[in-house]
Amino acid sequence: MELNKDDKILVLEDIWKRFPGVIALKGVSLNIEKGEIVGLVGENGAGKSTLLKVIYGILKPDNGKIIWKGKEVHIDNPLHAMALGIFYVPQEIVLPLNITVMEALTLGYHVKGYFNLVDKKYMMSLAKEMLSVVGLDNVDPNEKVGNLSTASRQLLLVARAIGMNAELLIYDEPTSTLGPKEAENLLNNMRRLKNRGITQIFVSHRIEEVISVADRIIVLRDGYKVAEIDNKEKKAQPEEVIKLMIARDIKEFYPKVKLSIGNEILLVKNLKTKTLNDISFSVRGGEILGIFGLLGSGIYEIPKAIIGIVPRIRGEIFMENKRVDFKSPSEAVKHGLVYIPEDRRVMGLFPLLPAKHNITISSLDIFRKGLTRLLSIINTKSEYNTVSKLIKMVNLNPPEPDRKIMYFSGGNQQKVLISRAFTRPVKVVMLSEPTVGIDVGAKVEVRKLMIELARYGCGIVLISNDVHEIYGMSDRVIVISKGRIVYETSVEDTNAEQLLLFASR
Repeated sequence: MELNKDDKILVLEDIWKRFPGVIALKGVSLNIEKGEIVGLVGENGAGKSTLLKVIYGILKPDNGKIIWKGKEVHIDNPLHAMALGIFYVPQEIVLPLNITVMEALTLGYHVKGYFNLVDKKYMMSLAKEMLSVVGLDNVDPNEKVGNLSTASRQLLLVARAIGMNAELLIYDEPTSTLGPKEAENLLNNMRRLKNRGITQIFVSHRIEEVISVADRIIVLRDGYKVAEIDNKEKKAQPEEVIKLMIARDIKEFYPKVKLSIGNEILLVKNLKTKTLNDISFSVRGGEILGIFGLLGSGIYEIPKAIIGIVPRIRGEIFMENKRVDFKSPSEAVKHGLVYIPEDRRVMGLFPLLPAKHNITISSLDIFRKGLTRLLSIINTKSEYNTVSKLIKMVNLNPPEPDRKIMYFSGGNQQKVLISRAFTRPVKVVMLSEPTVGIDVGAKVEVRKLMIELARYGCGIVLISNDVHEIYGMSDRVIVISKGRIVYETSVEDTNAEQLLLFASR
């Protein structure tokens, strides 16, 4: 299909958006051609989400014009946007889990046959056609949505949008919860849709993915459009894009430094669960041990089994040569073992509580004063002093301890979780996907905090399916595939490609 590249499907002219105390968009102008993929990048707070909401009708611009297919429009709401052909694919899937794939795809179509009954035969045909468009031919339309993977559910949303005559798809961090193979499938689907003439805007913190799929890359910083990179003929370099995003040079995107390694702190022997088989490893003070595996490998179950969230069939755990048998995370914390989960929103944070309480919540016994546990109160002065020091140490932005954690960016939420480890004596910190869903500048800051923990003498267990992060930050690496250790090495004796090779077995 030959595309007319002079056909601008969406034009934004001098878009401004103000909120109390902040200007989120400052005269942003974009020209988006029909059938192209535009990558939109920037740090948290750069204005990406605000711009998407303006295009999708969630927010109205204070100034500026939106021109859709040659005509100025005022997009009133998302329903109006969808009627125009603009659809949004969110980071968190909103499909009902207890309906079938066919019902999810045809919901709202009101397909009726004889006697005003639902024409299921036609619905089935329609669903199969939609699934084929996004490469899900092997999915049974009668399968429950809840039985599909996260990646497949995202593609269902895309399929539904295409079935409803979408002309512009907006993706908001669609790969943040996906493994490498699932992410690549989604990117390949974007390429297929491009060949069908579908225009796409792709927002992601994973710069390499944006570079691999985008025709152009738009860089936002502090509400301004600061750069526009032609990515068709010559692919951009990640360092080039990152520098434009954060307005400073990152000499070390993975700021690993060589530290002196101390004595063994944590030893895990022959750990077995329903999905793990004979996992054994040790961690020493000042060392960063990387645990790498693809989605479904079992890597996320390892820390949960150690601290008692997941039942162990067998296995021994030693802290400083003493055998321990943790029944709960709180028991592990009191022994100096801290776990920071991969899903900070569900497992780590209390969104309605302020930052200060999210920091101290696992160490309230330290701040308690009184005669007994029942007759005691929190020493708020001591708590405040501790929180103030930690907020300064992790560079929390904004540095407001009373601000609800739900109003902080993902990177700053992660800083709060990490600062929680410093509220009491800590020996080992297990970080699972510590940089998922945060911008590149925040990734570097979080990685620097890992180094500070190691410098402090902690043993660090870094669990991630990001092979570059594992290779860039670890001293030693173990690779997990199908619940087993398939490779163990020091980083000096391997490379990222070799780690991926073993993980794929």
